[in-house]
Amino acid sequence: MHKGINLSIIIPNFNSGSLLDHTLASIFFKEIIFTFEVLIIDNLSIDNPRQYIDNYPEGSIVYISEQDIGIYDAMNKGVKLASGRWLFFLGAGDELIIDAVNQIKFNQYKNSTLIYANTQLLKNGKVYDGEFDLLKLMKRNISHQAIFYNLSVFNEIGYFDTNFKITADYIFNLKIFMRTTVEIHYLPIVVSRFLGGGLSDDLRDDFFQNNKLKIINKLVLSNFIWENLCALVSYDFYYLKNYLKLKIGQ
Repeated sequence: MHKGINLSIIIPNFNSGSLLDHTLASIFFKEIIFTFEVLIIDNLSIDNPRQYIDNYPEGSIVYISEQDIGIYDAMNKGVKLASGRWLFFLGAGDELIIDAVNQIKFNQYKNSTLIYANTQLLKNGKVYDGEFDLLKLMKRNISHQAIFYNLSVFNEIGYFDTNFKITADYIFNLKIFMRTTVEIHYLPIVVSRFLGGGLSDDLRDDFFQNNKLKIINKLVLSNFIWENLCALVSYDFYYLKNYLKLKIGQ
């Protein structure tokens, strides 16, 4: 149920202190022309998130604090609580660029599955990463701080797979791009600033990286169309070239 809300902004949180306050300030201290809610999904933080949350309009924030099994579990909880037609995920310390999001006419994309744009890395100002097709997505992921998901996609595809501690959103995005019945729109604007230094920067999902080709093959075969197969063949050559380059370099 959408309750007239355009956007649900979901923020997983764990002992993030003033970083959470920074993210909330980026949302609430600007003129906003879309309707929204903020869902803070907290993992039993001991640094009293309420001291920051209580500084913002109570009616616009949903806050729950309970134990979770990782960031994707928190994100899934946010999806299940969301009232908006569109869902957007931020980490504590990230910034939403309200002036850019104000440009998005959400009502024009009612039948779309996914809208994505760009994000900017706070530490060096680098913008990531333009328009994607399936082949580019096979090589690297779209930042979740640049993606607006239609709530309906979670009913169609399911939720983030919590077996993947770092790459569940990557696999989810691959599933979307491989479907023929979805509408995906790219907007050449920067909608967020990304703090970096999070879980995906610090750790490596060894299972995914060691089995990436096998996982992508399985996804392609379960969504078999010629466009997906052609992208897979191109990716196979790319994967083999980089594998050989790595071996020769050793």
